[in-house]
Amino acid sequence: METILKIYVKPRSSRSVFPSAIFDDEVEAMLKSPPDKGKANKELIELISNFFRVPKSNITIISGITSREKKIRIIGISPDNAWNRLKKSEFKNQ
Repeated sequence: METILKIYVKPRSSRSVFPSAIFDDEVEAMLKSPPDKGKANKELIELISNFFRVPKSNITIISGITSREKKIRIIGISPDNAWNRLKKSEFKNQ
């Protein structure tokens, strides 16, 4: 059981929020960390881990390691369950 999410990252934000917005097939994340030496990616994985309650080791960036647009694999949660949690979050947009 795994989920692939498209995530658009906004580094150097005033606060860290996941999800900060939800669109049709993409989730937005705001990160305090700069995109320097993997700091933003590390923070993103930590936020996703906390949100979905899965270990950080179950989360992999499968594309976009140096881009704002990323594809993330999360092992241990079904796509339906992941989207249900995202849509119930208070940071809903659209």
